[in-house]
Amino acid sequence: MKTLLAIVAAAGMSLASGAYAATLQGTFYDTGGNQGGGSPLTNTMTLAEAFLAGNPTPDATFQSTGINYGTPPNYTFTDLNAFLGADAASLNPASAGTIDMLGSVITIAGTISVGAGNNVFDVFSDDGFSIKVNGSEIGRQEGLTAPSNFSFNFDGGLGGLADFEITWFEGSRTQAALGVKLNGDTLTAAVPLPAAGFLLIGALGGLAAVKRRRKAA
Repeated sequence: MKTLLAIVAAAGMSLASGAYAATLQGTFYDTGGNQGGGSPLTNTMTLAEAFLAGNPTPDATFQSTGINYGTPPNYTFTDLNAFLGADAASLNPASAGTIDMLGSVITIAGTISVGAGNNVFDVFSDDGFSIKVNGSEIGRQEGLTAPSNFSFNFDGGLGGLADFEITWFEGSRTQAALGVKLNGDTLTAAVPLPAAGFLLIGALGGLAAVKRRRKAA
């Protein structure tokens, strides 16, 4: 029984460590907004959310392998390709990569693994954002900001899978950055449950084989 529990625990550990192989779904919107004038104006989260409500179809989608965008130490303001880095290869359509970041709104959503009890989300952002877990907003930066870190606590209960979403906007032609860490690690998606099932099945199969060899001996 102890051996079985150890293998089940190992399968669970593989689920957590394998999260880096999964992706979160990103959507990109070019609002055409301007800082300090023009229409539409995109320099607060309220305005960004109003734009999304009236323009639900994104200009592009991409896969986020980890929310860590913008290049330090200068956080150079440029086009979408440069901002997304390696994840720009997943842009659909690829032509969106040349769009200027000014007036951009990005959402990134998916399933993540949270620990039991208190979890800390650290968001490094230029400019504003809204972060939600299981549909509830746990943190928000309403307006323009220099690249800054914001921390939010989330009670994960017994731990497990949770729905995650962050909406972010860039409204100033200076710098751009977006990074999210969960308990100190860059945020990535949880491995789909079927993958965990395969790990467990393989582990149990290995245990049966060990028992057969012991009996034969």
